[in-house]
Amino acid sequence: MNLFVRSADDPRWLAGSVRATVHAVQPDQPVEGLQTMGGLMFQSFASRRFTLLLVGSFAGLALILAAIGIYGMIANFVSQRTREMGLHMALGAHSHDVLRLVLSQGLEIVSLGSATFLGLDIPFFLFQIFFALVTRVIWGHPWEFSLIGSGHI
Repeated sequence: MNLFVRSADDPRWLAGSVRATVHAVQPDQPVEGLQTMGGLMFQSFASRRFTLLLVGSFAGLALILAAIGIYGMIANFVSQRTREMGLHMALGAHSHDVLRLVLSQGLEIVSLGSATFLGLDIPFFLFQIFFALVTRVIWGHPWEFSLIGSGHI
């Protein structure tokens, strides 16, 4: 049997009076597991909260690893072309020109990675389209998958 009690006071203060009222109506009825609605909701969402925390932690770790990887690639590019950049500076190039060279190379790396992910997603989208045509069941939105696959979300 479930019993819900609404009160303006602190619900923990009502436990004794709720037990007394239930025993007054039906003396052999046990009263166990008294908890607030907030506590009940907290318990019911515990598994979802844990799952979201786990997924969020792995997403954060993936983001950190991706940032470290991009930093490493750009650092490798800069170390390989240090002499060339020094020559540009010696011949009169400004520091913002060299910075533009480094950033354009980094942008090429990022756009190549995004295009690769998008290229890997195209067969998946074609499969979804053909599956939807044959079975008339649509089980995903292609734009969501393309944004996720290309790293824009």
